[in-house]
Amino acid sequence: APPFQGGDEGGVSVFATKVLSRANELIDADTGSIAIVRNIDGVRWLVVENEDGTLIGAKSRGWRKKAIPPLKVGGEDLERRERSLTGYVAHTKMPYLCNDVKLEVSGKGFYREVSEDVGSELAIPILYGDEVIGIINLDSFKKGFFTEEHKRILTIITGLVSSHIHDLLKIQELQKEVHQLKEDIGYRAPNVSSYSLGNIIGKSLKIKDTIDVLNKIVTPVFNRIVSWREKINREERIGLSSLLIMGETGSGKEMLFNNIYSRLNEMYKKELKSNNDLPLKKTNIAAYSGELTYSELFGHKKGSFT
Repeated sequence: APPFQGGDEGGVSVFATKVLSRANELIDADTGSIAIVRNIDGVRWLVVENEDGTLIGAKSRGWRKKAIPPLKVGGEDLERRERSLTGYVAHTKMPYLCNDVKLEVSGKGFYREVSEDVGSELAIPILYGDEVIGIINLDSFKKGFFTEEHKRILTIITGLVSSHIHDLLKIQELQKEVHQLKEDIGYRAPNVSSYSLGNIIGKSLKIKDTIDVLNKIVTPVFNRIVSWREKINREERIGLSSLLIMGETGSGKEMLFNNIYSRLNEMYKKELKSNNDLPLKKTNIAAYSGELTYSELFGHKKGSFT
């Protein structure tokens, strides 16, 4: 079986453990487990836990000291050594009541022995629509313990919990996708100081041209800021650097500014060996009158508005 990585970010095992505990109480089974269907390279597997013992589904206390291996989904098409009762149930999408596991082993071989103590087993598919998302499996140390009534009760339970398990699995998938995206694009928390030019994503020529322009802007603007700060050029001669970013609402003006600011801020801290952020101001020109707009862009003398 392939290695299975990852924990239970979506809380599936927490919920599944509660469901399994309640099912065991209602039916008075000795042990049990809930396996979750995972698709690996086009092959479906039923997984209760990872190789390191991290739960993906759930297992009762009777199995705590025993590792439950991943089981391949399939029927008679599988080799005998690959077959399992839970894999068969996931394949057929039908409940299966096995009154004597020893006879099952000597017959079609769909019972995978995990413990010699088990005498009978009941496996029910957890269906979301027409899709099997997991299997709930209960075991008894007695032969012939489970009845049709037990099967009916467990089928009702799976019907009640399937939607929630499906939602938790989707949340888990989304969390993994977000984590992968963060790694792929070097994502950092979405505040001003965390932006970098690298988080502008795109392959079009316009995006590439935009990034080229931003890269060309950053260095001369930074040099202008440093020159003014060191009094090499007086404010009254050249003034501080100003950037005017224009575009329609929602076109990404503020995001571009945040990217530029982040790069300038990094250069500022490195050049001046300072822990303070670059004192830079952004403003919305559209909110100003004509005179104030001119003032913001080109500056004004102290006391001009008093």
